[in-house]
Amino acid sequence: MWRAEAYHYSKSINKPVAPFRQGRKQSCNKPVWQHTPWIHPLGVPFETHPVNGKRWYYQHRPYTPKTAPFEFTAEEMKWFQDNVAQHKPYIVVNPDYKTDSMRYPLKCWYGWDELISKLSNYTLLRCQPPNSQPVDGLHNINTSFRQSMLIIKYSACLITTEGGLHHAAGHQSVPSITIYGSATTPFCTGYETSKEIVRFTDCNPDGFGHYTEHEYCEQCVQAMKHITTDEIIVKLEEILCQ
Repeated sequence: MWRAEAYHYSKSINKPVAPFRQGRKQSCNKPVWQHTPWIHPLGVPFETHPVNGKRWYYQHRPYTPKTAPFEFTAEEMKWFQDNVAQHKPYIVVNPDYKTDSMRYPLKCWYGWDELISKLSNYTLLRCQPPNSQPVDGLHNINTSFRQSMLIIKYSACLITTEGGLHHAAGHQSVPSITIYGSATTPFCTGYETSKEIVRFTDCNPDGFGHYTEHEYCEQCVQAMKHITTDEIIVKLEEILCQ
């Protein structure tokens, strides 16, 4: 998100920008910031967490993510042609989570095995994170984040929970099905090209998400458990018929 905010701010001042957090300079070496001409270590300071040390959408703040162009190197494009292009057309399936996150149980969906089985007639690719095990029924491709973005760019659709890859799809105008449940919300991290699956619960009555950083919420967990594979397949068919 900061990358796109930085893009629009850089355009408005006609100067490159540099990431700062609460006044402290940050490294520009994040993969998602590489090969990005408007980000430079000597650029104008631009806060990555401007809302009291948090991001733009923190604590029920309505927010529409901005987008910014991505460019891939000749080397990255060659890697894609050598390792991925032969699978086209394909769908990207992302059953992975940051398990070290306090929000992990609230964003975890439990129907991946059933969904993969029901979609066996499609070519399904997974951008396999480092140090993870292959998932049966998927073409598991070891990737960096930028390689994952490249795979998503040329996909027919991405199926995922809310997180980094759904942002990668949104920034590249790639259709996605994003499973939110009740813990997070498309009112803060949604894109026009995404079909969202949301649950309204006692802890999420307005659809803005149960934004908790320190609490386990059984309602959020149960909301995810009650999202069915058929709901996802209906949305997938809508995308593929467009």
